[in-house]
Parts: sequence; C-alpha cells; structure tokens
Amino acid sequence: MPEKGLGSAIGQDEELTQLITSWVKTVVSIPVIVKLTPNVTDIVKLAVAAEKGGADGLAAINTVQCLSAIDLDTFAPLPAVNGFSTFGGLSGPAVKPIGLRCVAQISQASKLPVSGLGGVSSWKEAVEYMLADAGNVQICTEVMLKGYGIIKGLTAGLARYLKDKGFPRVSGLRGLALPKLTSHESLDRNCRVRPSVDPKTCNACGRCVTACRDGGRNALLIRDSRLVINEITV
Repeated sequence: MPEKGLGSAIGQDEELTQLITSWVKTVVSIPVIVKLTPNVTDIVKLAVAAEKGGADGLAAINTVQCLSAIDLDTFAPLPAVNGFSTFGGLSGPAVKPIGLRCVAQISQASKLPVSGLGGVSSWKEAVEYMLADAGNVQICTEVMLKGYGIIKGLTAGLARYLKDKGFPRVSGLRGLALPKLTSHESLDRNCRVRPSVDPKTCNACGRCVTACRDGGRNALLIRDSRLVINEITV
C-alpha cells in the first residue's frame, strides 16, 4: 500500500530502509534478509542502507512497477476491478535482465550475501544469477505457472552443467561474471562483431536481412537463395 507509506514506499527511502532494518534486528534472533525493490534510481544506495541497518543478507529483486495493458474497447487499464485499475508489479522472464543487473551492482558495492530472483524459469537463469554473485536463487512466477514439478528439471540441469564445467560444487559459480563487468567508457571501441551464418538452420527467409538493412548496417544479403555476409559493409 504505497499510498500509506508502506511496502515499496519504504524500499525507496534510504533512511527508512536503514531504520526499519535496525528495528527488526533488535527484536529477532533469526537472520534478517532485506528484499530490495528495483523501482529506484540507484538500488545500490538502498543495499548500503540495509547493510548499515544490520541486515544479514539482501534479496533482489521485487517486482517491477508496471501498467500491464489497456482494454482497447473499454479503455480501462487491465486487470480491471469494476472498471478501474492501478499500477501493479511485473514479474517473470521479462524482469530477468533487470534482476541480473541489480544483483551484480549490489554485489559490487556490498559485502552481504545476495539472494537472486526475478525471471528464473530454468536452471540456465539460476546459473546466470549465481554468476552475477547470487548465493542462492528464488522462484515464484514459474512455479505459479507450472507447479513445483519444475524443481526436478532445475536441479537435474544444474547438476549436468556443473559436471560439464568441472565444478565440484555450485558455490564455485558465484561471481565469475563480475570481473568481466566494466564501465561503458572502458569498453574497447575497436572491437568489431562479425555476423555469422549457420547453413544448417538458415532457410534464407530474409528477416535478418531486413532488420540489418533497416538498422543501417546492410551486413547481410540474400544471393542465389542463400544468406551471405556483405563483405563490403562488414
């Protein structure tokens, strides 16, 4: 109920986040994990505030504020309740890139362990969060869609991945992607990415040619019913 200063309204205020975290720490003996909202300008500041308040760990992210849709006939925002709606929270696969960014940023700025969540639908997304330095992952939306049975597939897939990569335990994945994150201005401007064509899967439909042409690059061509790279523009 953000209108009453609760919920995400607290999570958007550094002072309140630190203060309430410290209150909870004084009255409980169990670990306190603060779940952070992505609906802020800089989630790192809220992570630091929770750490100053004595949090034992952090969880990121909560849902992303959204307006899901609008009915084109009634003009009512959806989902409608007696003709009216309000801003809600978006979860699921669409928020994974935001969640990964937040977990990585938090891990770079805080010493607290981070629990990663947001868009985990298979073992692959779980591994991505761990590579961004999440100590564990959480799943909600995918369980709501497919049930608890998905856990077997996640654990089996993760076990195969660890074996293939030669990791004896899952903790070995933590934070391996962080050293490869740098500032935008530090990226190599001389690095060029060349397109490639897989003749086994390409049916020369031309969609990528259109996208590349209208995107201003013209790096792809259809020639003799085959997709080829335009060496003049690449």
